[in-house]
Amino acid sequence: MAVVWRSGSLWELFQEIQDLYRLEAVGDMSTFSAIDQEFINLFAHDPKPEIDPGRALFASSRYIVRSVEQSHNYLRQLEKMKINVDRTYFSTGMEDLHLLQENISAADFLYFLYVHLNNPYQQAFFECSTRLGIPENFKEDKDAFSAGSRSASKEEPAFSQKCKLLLTNFQATRKSAHGLTNMDQSWVKPTSSLLNALADMSKNWVMDGFCYLIYDAARLFCEKIRAWNVTGRSLDIKKETNLVQRFVRGWGGLMEQATRTDGRFIQMPGFSPAVCEIPAHLLECYLSVMMCCASLMVVKPEKNDVALLLVPKICRRVKVHSVLDEIRSCKHLLYVDIPMEMLYDPIAVLCGLCHELAHNVGDTWRNRKERGTRIIYAAAYELANRLGLDSPPVIQEIYATLKNICQCKGSASIDYMAKLPPLLYGGMIAALKDDAEFSRWTYLYQTSENLSSQQIRAMQKKSTLNRNSLLYEGFNFFQEMENLIYLFRECYADMVMLYLLKPDQTTYEAFAIQELRTQTQDSSLWTSEPYSTLVERWGLVISVMQTNGLWAATDFVKRGAEQQNDPTAKRLHADICDFIAWFHEAGGEKPNHRSKETLQQVYDYLSICYRSIDMSFHCDGPHFRTAEGRYQNLTSLRMLFSSLSNEYNVDYEAFEGFIALYRKSMIQSSNAPMDGWPFR
Repeated sequence: MAVVWRSGSLWELFQEIQDLYRLEAVGDMSTFSAIDQEFINLFAHDPKPEIDPGRALFASSRYIVRSVEQSHNYLRQLEKMKINVDRTYFSTGMEDLHLLQENISAADFLYFLYVHLNNPYQQAFFECSTRLGIPENFKEDKDAFSAGSRSASKEEPAFSQKCKLLLTNFQATRKSAHGLTNMDQSWVKPTSSLLNALADMSKNWVMDGFCYLIYDAARLFCEKIRAWNVTGRSLDIKKETNLVQRFVRGWGGLMEQATRTDGRFIQMPGFSPAVCEIPAHLLECYLSVMMCCASLMVVKPEKNDVALLLVPKICRRVKVHSVLDEIRSCKHLLYVDIPMEMLYDPIAVLCGLCHELAHNVGDTWRNRKERGTRIIYAAAYELANRLGLDSPPVIQEIYATLKNICQCKGSASIDYMAKLPPLLYGGMIAALKDDAEFSRWTYLYQTSENLSSQQIRAMQKKSTLNRNSLLYEGFNFFQEMENLIYLFRECYADMVMLYLLKPDQTTYEAFAIQELRTQTQDSSLWTSEPYSTLVERWGLVISVMQTNGLWAATDFVKRGAEQQNDPTAKRLHADICDFIAWFHEAGGEKPNHRSKETLQQVYDYLSICYRSIDMSFHCDGPHFRTAEGRYQNLTSLRMLFSSLSNEYNVDYEAFEGFIALYRKSMIQSSNAPMDGWPFR
């Protein structure tokens, strides 16, 4: 919205603008002052009637210098005209010359403009811009003003106080430092500077979008640093320090973009913030929607703390890094890279962010113990197959052996992905090296299969060769185990995203194609193992969604007829259809995939997780808040996302509501914004 105001009083006009900034309904606002040039020329020769008597203005002029010598001549010309140029500064950057005029009267300012517009040194500068306003600490002259004149409120906004408190608390942490050694100065001092800049920016209403975008991540970062500092331990140089430095660099990049945007906006009247590199309001919209998703993923939002720092970058896909994270921690600080080319595609961004959020947030839906046992069973099945000992008794024996090894360091060892893989690989190697264990497997196989003497000798020879091959050349087999764990992890994140946002199958397939295109583009893509794993992932997720009624099976089949003009999408769609038909034994040739028994473990695990998710929105229980309230929040989230599918009917008011709620919860909450969620 654009508004043009005309007034005979500059001071009163600025007072009205200042009042507008305080209105809750006003978000970002920018203003330009303009004075009729003919009036300036007339006023210079006849300075009556006097404008704004007794009222002071503030003027800040910036010049981009073309000729240093002529710029000095211009300043001397101003002095001759009795215009104060005492506060003149030369600096590097775009504003090479900076002239400050504080408590200047309207008459003097108009005369300054007259001299500037009519000076003979126009070639001294490439460009000149002037900011005009009211001094913040100016006291009105009671003799010159009426008794009803207004003055600015001195109360500091609550959000600015929170930003200032962050800086104070971080400085206190530095003073009581135990773990902040010289090694860490690469990020400690920049953090102090960034917190100081954030506190200053929070006072500027034009910059509040950037401040709200950064504040929550900065808050949780400071809390994590304080908690880590209490322990007195040093950061792991190779991992934790790099992640902290990455976070601080990303934070600094956002602050730099904010400052650059403000500077360019002030200096160039033709500059539009809409084409700036960092759209703060759009990113804040993404952030508020993700905080809603996070509140739905956790059992008790008041005991969980999640914060995201969204940083647009030149990269191929959404990447998330967990900063200073620990196993079993309920506090998750996530640094997120968003590809610049994806930034203005809200459907793709929200799908990608929700998927990545599901990797890091939530506990009850994940069914960790169930996942761990099924991964171990699938590994036992694949190992028995590779040895040629694939009978049920042998599979059960290998499963029991691997499970015992993985649990040797505690019952929770199989619950977390960070701990399970190395234990599982170590367990398989240890079991293969154990001659007594291997002999027990071969004996179980020959008795369960009732083999003849000749068959026993052939089995022993083949299984021994396979065993040696796995011990000395087992890289491919363990890579297959990595792909298996990938399926459990990625399928779960996909399913959570699909349940919360409820995109249609067309949207999900577009999400899949986008990820597929980040893989190699050469001709070997279609026959590679990574491609087969991706088809398994998407085929299993689609099967679970269809089985549970979120999608109709016929919708996915019809989708294939719409993709004749996109060979990649057409090929992917056909391969997923073939996989689903093979998996459910509905026809089709067996694709190049792992065994159905192994994939069945993934499918069954996803089905259990789906029931856990669905139950949390439809059944009250000791682990969840009121199901009715959660379901209302879920419905609001789905409706919001659904409106994005029609670019001509986007519910902008709903998005504004999400942002307003996020800001309100951030200001009112004593800890994390998730305390202030949900909507009802």
